[in-house]
Amino acid sequence: MNVLVVGANGQVGKLLVNMLRDSQEHTVKAMVRKEEQAEAFRKMEVEVAVPV
Repeated sequence: MNVLVVGANGQVGKLLVNMLRDSQEHTVKAMVRKEEQAEAFRKMEVEVAVPV
């Protein structure tokens, strides 16, 4: 299942992204507010969405 985590840079969001990323059943995409926040998720090889 494809999952978009809105607020991925928050405390719960980070935990959820890590859990879903480690799962073999889900593909995760992290949504963050700023481009600066996206880099940490890219290093974890997680796809990132940044609104314009």
